[in-house]
Amino acid sequence: MKKMIAVTMSKGVKNDVEHEYLDKWYIDLFCGLGYLPVLIPNTDSGLKILESMKFAGIVLSGGADISFNYPSVVKAMLKEPSPVRDKVEEDVLNFALTNKIPIFGICRGIHFLNVKFGGDLLSGLSQISEECYKDHYSALHEIRFLKDNAAIQVNSYHHQGFTERMISPEFEVLALSTKDGVVEAMAHKNLPILAVQWHPERPNGNNKWVSDSIKDLFK
Repeated sequence: MKKMIAVTMSKGVKNDVEHEYLDKWYIDLFCGLGYLPVLIPNTDSGLKILESMKFAGIVLSGGADISFNYPSVVKAMLKEPSPVRDKVEEDVLNFALTNKIPIFGICRGIHFLNVKFGGDLLSGLSQISEECYKDHYSALHEIRFLKDNAAIQVNSYHHQGFTERMISPEFEVLALSTKDGVVEAMAHKNLPILAVQWHPERPNGNNKWVSDSIKDLFK
């Protein structure tokens, strides 16, 4: 029997109907790693699903901007924030912490985790520079791991982010963007929580480091 992992979803409206959705690449990635993904909707049913099954891990997927306040928030720069999703993922995070379930955050997920654990966030990478914004929005760029100074190319689909000085004191930096110092990977110092800024589920996103890390996290 494959181990089950819970994956949060995005929320949107199409033709006046609310939709819950997730890029198919997430399913391909986690099935390819040997897991059975279970989708967690942004409704009351989400927590009920978590409570009714045994999960090896929880994935906080990518998506729109987080809506709650943080020290450097600029509300005018936020794109399609979803307070409903934020509340659901707060409940998911609390459930994971209470039940000691490992967490893996992707893109929006790393922002969410950093802020919830007391870190900060740039509402737009243009707050660093326009060049920084362009380097991270629908682009490939180099990141470097602090432990061994190894460099790899990853995809990038985000307009927000944070630098090393903005990281929660509960996390340690694992990798930084070589050119501008945006945090690309972090791990909690005491809990089984890992997060990356890029999208491992998309083309040019998966690599041996991230695959091995997910398998080690979701044992």
